[in-house]
Amino acid sequence: MQKLKTLFAYDAGNYIYFGIFVILSLLSINSLIGLILLLLHAIFLFRYFRRLFYISLIVSGVIISLYFVSFYQDSSPSPSTVTGLVVDSNQDFFILKVNRERWVIYHRLSYFAVPGDFIQIEGFLMTNEGYDIPHSFDYSKYQKGMRYDKSYFATDISLINHQFHLNQVKIAFQKYILNITDTDTASVIILLLFGDDSYLDDTVKTSINQMGISHLFAVSGMHIGLLIVILKQILIRLHVTQLSEDVIILFFVFLYTFLCGFSISVIRASALVLLIIINKNTKFFFSKLDLLSFIMVTFLIINPFVIYLIGFQLSFLITFTILLANQIMKSQNELVSYIKLSLLATAIGLPIILEIGGGINLLVIPLSVFFGLFVSKIVLPGMFISIIIPFVMPLYQWFIKLFIKAILWGNSIHSFIYFNFPLHIFKTIYWIVLFLCLAKSMTRRRICLATLSFILIIIGSFSINHIPDTAYVRILDVGQGDAIHLHDSRCDILIDTGNIDDYNRVIDYFSKSNIYALDYLLLSHQHDDHMGEAEDIMNQLSIDTLVTNQSIIQIASNKTIKPIKGMIFSCGDFNIELIHSEDSQPEENNNSIVMTVEIYQHKWLFTGDMEALIENKLDYQKLTDIEVIKVPHHGSITSSSSILINHINPTYALISVGSRNRFGHPDHRIIERWEMIDSQVLRTDELGTIEFLYIKSNPEVFISTTALAKTPYYYLKRLRPFLDWLLKSLFSML
Repeated sequence: MQKLKTLFAYDAGNYIYFGIFVILSLLSINSLIGLILLLLHAIFLFRYFRRLFYISLIVSGVIISLYFVSFYQDSSPSPSTVTGLVVDSNQDFFILKVNRERWVIYHRLSYFAVPGDFIQIEGFLMTNEGYDIPHSFDYSKYQKGMRYDKSYFATDISLINHQFHLNQVKIAFQKYILNITDTDTASVIILLLFGDDSYLDDTVKTSINQMGISHLFAVSGMHIGLLIVILKQILIRLHVTQLSEDVIILFFVFLYTFLCGFSISVIRASALVLLIIINKNTKFFFSKLDLLSFIMVTFLIINPFVIYLIGFQLSFLITFTILLANQIMKSQNELVSYIKLSLLATAIGLPIILEIGGGINLLVIPLSVFFGLFVSKIVLPGMFISIIIPFVMPLYQWFIKLFIKAILWGNSIHSFIYFNFPLHIFKTIYWIVLFLCLAKSMTRRRICLATLSFILIIIGSFSINHIPDTAYVRILDVGQGDAIHLHDSRCDILIDTGNIDDYNRVIDYFSKSNIYALDYLLLSHQHDDHMGEAEDIMNQLSIDTLVTNQSIIQIASNKTIKPIKGMIFSCGDFNIELIHSEDSQPEENNNSIVMTVEIYQHKWLFTGDMEALIENKLDYQKLTDIEVIKVPHHGSITSSSSILINHINPTYALISVGSRNRFGHPDHRIIERWEMIDSQVLRTDELGTIEFLYIKSNPEVFISTTALAKTPYYYLKRLRPFLDWLLKSLFSML
């Protein structure tokens, strides 16, 4: 024990570097920037803290191994009828334990699941088609982070029997709260006490999210801190020993953690309390930053995918920053301290907040201060008191109603601005500058340099979409459907929108890339997998011109062009020619708009879902020098006929298709046909979103994909020709 204590105590105060190494190791799996920072940090550790370097290397190796084991774990097929035990539930879904797996069950039935219910369900597995789009919600990573093995939609539920389960205590507590007060007050109490927003009115929930104050309602260290303060005041009056006090506090902290469903922020706060008590009694002399690093690494060992959960990111990032900036936070005035805390929490979490919401409320700081003080000084203490002493509940209800009115009023003030850091490099520079500001004493010169850096980051975030003489074409991974974005510094075009999507991932892709207007929206034909999101996109983005067939014009309220064969138009550096357009074919796929797009002497053919009938009618004299084809109808056997294959010889054949789709697309025979003429087949179900980047003065094309780009090696490989061209250009200028 003494040797172990000596070993760990040797680097006491420096284990934050260990935590940083582990985080960067995981980030380097998906990010070139993460890999570069990891290498720099590894050099620093190897030079100054060699023992920590070896510990970090071993632990990171274990975590990365666990990551890949989980990532490539095959999911067993799901039967149509499943039996299992309900282990947790709320208004929106419940968790079913099936053998050793945790399934999240969604349904629209009247059944309300209670922990302890042993049930039989019928339905179907909810498969994640991919949707690997920049800035979009990745449900598969979220599912792994939450340790959900499967998502299932139940069409029928039968209760077999019921047995006692510990989580019934939480449900019983929630029912007690619902019985002693009105629904509005109960929903706020349940939200603050358990972090469950399923009882909250949708209008209030939306207002909280839009104002950017949702972090005030997350069950966190503030709740644990308030609980400890109350317990200490009681225990001091009971004159208990220090050891007894520690044991009692740990018991109630663990009980509260259990009632909150072991949420990340509560576990982090509870574990920190436990380690502080152990540290105090064993005299290890670890700093709070050390202890927080141990907790974070333990989270990642248990489940590496927890790094993708917003709760994990914000909880640890903000707590680390507050501990680092401890001297800055100190103030004699409590209001000043709280304002500093709100400013710091907002500043450090800003890139994540922007990525979630696509913008920020300009009133977030004053609103956070006001609502934060109201929550910490009135709402939370009043909640504990009113639950214990129910006769004060009417007074508490009055405060809650006032609180809800204030939230709705605050959201009625239109102060939301849309903005995001579109590239990871901007987020990285922002955080580096911010941490340097916190680590160093702030002179006037450093404040000016930091301010200038932040201004340049903001300018860069908007300017990235306006780089002259560059263009790209992105085939967005929208699952079983088409959505293709064409962009240069003067034009944005979207060809098709993909299927109906509750998560609005295509809209998020544009808004979080700081693109809020489209010059052209082209809808190839009237099938949901090509125009399902059209109405939502037209409501959320400014569309200058809609190009669509006569049969679907009724959905448009803006300038609309009916496509005519032979029509030619340009947008920025894109030159577009429509080579086929009909609206009278009995098979809707054959009403697809077919067009060529030329950019910097590179020619594309976009085909919609046309079939062999239309392929036989095309004027192939206009289809010479096709470099890239969007393979018609997702690689169906009804398309890509021999006449099309024999007349064009593209370098690349792109297939936009959903993973494990029910149509069996793409047909292996179609892939073989394109490969026989030496076309490189690229598929969204394998590669995610596919980007072709063009530079006007360079004849080469730079291809990247979101799936392959998840390995830094791919980035390095693809960057080499670009860097070679850049160096040649610089030398030629000299």
